[in-house]
Amino acid sequence: MHGLYLKRQGVAVTILEQDPNAGGRKSHNAGIAFGPAVAEVLARYDDTRVQSYIPAVGTRIAFRTFKDLKHLKESRNETSWEMLYYILRANFDGLTSDIVPVPPTSRPGDGKSEYLVGRKVHELTFSPKPNGDTKGAVGSGDVTVRYISTASSEADGDVPGVQEGIINAGLVIAADGRYSTIRGFVNPNTQAKTEYAGYVAWRGTILETEVSSETAEYFENKTSLNFIKDSYLVVYLIPSKTGSLAPGTRLINWVWYYNFVEGSCELSQVLTDVHGHLHSATVPAGLVRHEIWQKYLSSSIDNMSAPYAEILSKTKAQDLFVTKITDGLSDKAVFYNGAVVLVGDALAAFRPHLAVGTEQAAKHCLDFAKVWEGRMTLAEWERSALANGKKLYLTSRVLGMFGCSRWLEFVETLLQVVLFLIRFRLKRLRGKL
Repeated sequence: MHGLYLKRQGVAVTILEQDPNAGGRKSHNAGIAFGPAVAEVLARYDDTRVQSYIPAVGTRIAFRTFKDLKHLKESRNETSWEMLYYILRANFDGLTSDIVPVPPTSRPGDGKSEYLVGRKVHELTFSPKPNGDTKGAVGSGDVTVRYISTASSEADGDVPGVQEGIINAGLVIAADGRYSTIRGFVNPNTQAKTEYAGYVAWRGTILETEVSSETAEYFENKTSLNFIKDSYLVVYLIPSKTGSLAPGTRLINWVWYYNFVEGSCELSQVLTDVHGHLHSATVPAGLVRHEIWQKYLSSSIDNMSAPYAEILSKTKAQDLFVTKITDGLSDKAVFYNGAVVLVGDALAAFRPHLAVGTEQAAKHCLDFAKVWEGRMTLAEWERSALANGKKLYLTSRVLGMFGCSRWLEFVETLLQVVLFLIRFRLKRLRGKL
């Protein structure tokens, strides 16, 4: 998002992508919420005009086998990570895809944009400008970015792990996720704060047409939750792999949170794939061991409401993956006199219960535009980003602990939220935010 914004301002932008896949990153068909900040970013900078989300008209709550405990008016639009990614790539560097087969042409005044795949930042070196403004300016210095290749390519002569190239930049935006490499360079003490939540998320998708008509109708245009013993499920519709929003082509996306003790044999078994490889965080789609999945599904399926039990039991192996839930929070966002800025998950990575990770990145982008255009200082941007990040970080923890019946942690974190909100309000009254 930040790259596209800066391109629209006439800035030359290079994105270094660790994933070596030239056709785009693997998404696992992950669903994401489509909030107002995301909508605003696309309204300003997207020229594809592709319909990018499925509207949800409410929220449905199920409790164990009772499928209609409560209906809430609260609604949120839903999309997929893949949908948003290919729309942004089409605008940024003209990548073609099933979702955007004909990318838009550049706008007059756009800057040069380059998207390099299979590149990982290896080292940052900062050279400050004389009398650099560390409070209001962006890029008060020069950063030398050294990167290495992450995959071999006979055509390019790349060798994994060998220094590949150097870029000299006036501004580095670290949007490299919750395990941010750049954050590790500029703020290494925060790396230890990325914490395991105590539970994993089993995730999958299934076509609407692969379930009964009753089940498909049950999940139609609603965010649905099923609370069962010590865990819960979230289900909603997302676009198809080709971006179709037509009924009958969409995917039912589901997430099931399940408790596992850190370091336990059970967790190790879950994170070990069909080839015997133990993953640190995520077992990709198609590699989850069938016997492990069936073990936990069979132990809980009788406690689920029928529509949820059906979609989980019918999900195919190639559409199933599992990931450890973690979160992390940096205590700073701006480094090197404003020449390096952390955004999105690199700054504040939340547990996914609020579904605001993408929304946070979009809000960072919109507020960064104010800095770039002189309507906000970088110090003001940082204070706002850190405060909102901390609030969402704590709130998402509370929701996850409630849903997974982690009651002692729930009470402790709820108190932290209350204290934070009191301090937050007092700071606002004093004009510090």
